[in-house]
Amino acid sequence: MTLNSNKPDYTSVSWEPLKKGGANFKTHHLVETSPGRLEYKATTFYKIMPYIFIVIGLIAGGALFSSSSYIFGLAFGLIFMGAGSFIARQAHKPIVFDKGEGSFWKGKLSPRDVLNMSEIKTYANLDDIEALQVIDEVVRSDKSTYHSYEINLVLKTGERVNVVDYGNKKAINEDLQVLRNYLNVSIWRK
Repeated sequence: MTLNSNKPDYTSVSWEPLKKGGANFKTHHLVETSPGRLEYKATTFYKIMPYIFIVIGLIAGGALFSSSSYIFGLAFGLIFMGAGSFIARQAHKPIVFDKGEGSFWKGKLSPRDVLNMSEIKTYANLDDIEALQVIDEVVRSDKSTYHSYEINLVLKTGERVNVVDYGNKKAINEDLQVLRNYLNVSIWRK
């Protein structure tokens, strides 16, 4: 029996997180939206959280702007509003596995909506997926330490594609079982 040396294996792929950091809470839940289609949807908290940042930026920035240090107030407000806007875009970005299209992608555009696949930044053909990789990352800051769990697709080329990264181990393990059965691939974890 000969082994295909071109296929990636557990030891040949990187185990460094693709997305450093990650949330310390559950940002998404995996749902079957139609037969053959799974989607990660943002949790209610993850949908609301960015608007809290925006409101803080408006209120605090406005209050500080009217004081003598208006430049600080303007900068403070813009930082919070910018962070909130960025998080809102991330929270509302679809994350889709679709057997009908034979694809995984992130974003509002599906593979059938584009002429050039490079228009979709995060994409993989379902047939190219070799395994699911889960990375347990310990995230440390000045005030806290927590675990964030990252799910990546390992492609037959050895390339990895990030799916999600959040801090709820039980939910990540449930997602992995659903995805393993859906994709009929193995789970790699350290």
